[in-house]
Amino acid sequence: MYMAVIKNKHTTNNKWFIDIRYQGKRYRKKSPENSRNGALAFERLIMQKLVKGENPFVKKVQKEVEVFEKFAWKWHEVYVKNNCKISGVRGRASILNKHLIPFFGKKKLDLITSLNIEEFKALNKNKGLANKTINEHITVLNTILKFAVEWSELEKKPKIKLLKVPPQDYDFLSFEESDLLLSSTDGMLKDMILLVLRTGLRYGEIRALSWSDINFETNVISVRKSFYRNILGVPKNSKERHIPFDYEVREIFERRKKSKGFVFTDKNGNFLEENLARRALKKAISNLDLKNKEDRKIMWHALRHSFASHLAMKGCPIVVIQKLMGHSSVSTTMRYAHLSPSTLEDSIKLLSKKGQYMDSEQINKAQFVDIMKSLGVQFNANNKPKTEPFGSASDCGDGES
Repeated sequence: MYMAVIKNKHTTNNKWFIDIRYQGKRYRKKSPENSRNGALAFERLIMQKLVKGENPFVKKVQKEVEVFEKFAWKWHEVYVKNNCKISGVRGRASILNKHLIPFFGKKKLDLITSLNIEEFKALNKNKGLANKTINEHITVLNTILKFAVEWSELEKKPKIKLLKVPPQDYDFLSFEESDLLLSSTDGMLKDMILLVLRTGLRYGEIRALSWSDINFETNVISVRKSFYRNILGVPKNSKERHIPFDYEVREIFERRKKSKGFVFTDKNGNFLEENLARRALKKAISNLDLKNKEDRKIMWHALRHSFASHLAMKGCPIVVIQKLMGHSSVSTTMRYAHLSPSTLEDSIKLLSKKGQYMDSEQINKAQFVDIMKSLGVQFNANNKPKTEPFGSASDCGDGES
């Protein structure tokens, strides 16, 4: 390699150049600063790039940036279908088709700006969509742009802000209403209702419950599967969890016990169609005299809320409720915290020498530790709840909480 700094007197203004022979070729490059010192500095810069293995004389081919629609479906095909549950695959396809692609589809990825995203929010608010729904769409958009950066399709994604969402409303049955519902039903429907009220299982998890998931020696249910529509898959968050059951639930299992198959089936022994038990519960609720019934929507998920609410009202620690419900974040479980009796007062008493956290009718410290250990909770610094403004790029959470 040969390199020199020269001044070409045959050009106007006597331009300074660097003269280089590199890999059998000769290059003459004009110095950005027309002076000897400027040319020497330019020579040092070129030398540094050559030492690093870069070739400053070869022009880089500018990669064509894909349009959003093309990349979004590539992401859906390559990542979502391979890593998400069927409910997540369908949900994201729906969001792409109905919302994101009609707005961003023809834009190149690098031309999507924060202003465009704010315009998307405004458009959907004008359509009457709730902030929570719009945030779900924006979260998918954010994830797609994150992957565009990871897959070198985009240098940098724009800043995205979520809309403020008020605390989520939920309904649940009181203890008296739960007893009323149980007393007005019978057969398989009553068994399913009692099971939810005692274990907090999701509707899809009840339908997918198999006899191999029931341990009669330890009185524990292992939640391994869940139905979405009529497709069998894994539970939400793709995590197996274990729930103890009481003597009333045990009686249900012993009465219905079989050697294999699903615990709850139709009259032909097949899995329950999605709407079969939904319609049965809706009819049972319509026959009850509930307070403000016309303004309430009591379906299977409301029974799951009832399970968590009843535990909170009895003084069960939030972290235990979180574990039983299968929530990935304690922030989701905190919606039930306000139902806990005298939580603030009891917490302050922790600092008093005479104070006790819970009275004798509630869970004491030893019981709390035993429950936590039985649920597999380790007492260490890693139990701190984590909250993020968006689901992570690998998040495929979906469906009911």
